[in-house]
Amino acid sequence: MFDRTKPANSFNAGGAGAWEVRGRVDRIDLQDGDFAGGKQVGYTVGLNWYATNYLRFLGEYSFVDVSDSGGVGGQDGEVNAFSLRAQIDW
Repeated sequence: MFDRTKPANSFNAGGAGAWEVRGRVDRIDLQDGDFAGGKQVGYTVGLNWYATNYLRFLGEYSFVDVSDSGGVGGQDGEVNAFSLRAQIDW
């Protein structure tokens, strides 16, 4: 059965809540014969804080490297992105 993460020591009860560290690597290669669709490698790390049973904060940093994209009119390059979110569940 799926259910929400419930911290053992909730922040509103004087505890630290629950912490979650996550990471991901993804890769795509769109090169195929004469079709030069490019390549992309992405790295993501994130930190989630479950303050209470119904409140969490999420932070995420992503780095993406795009290469060999000349065939589709695109440009090679890098992307750095940072995001913050808050979520309330009831």
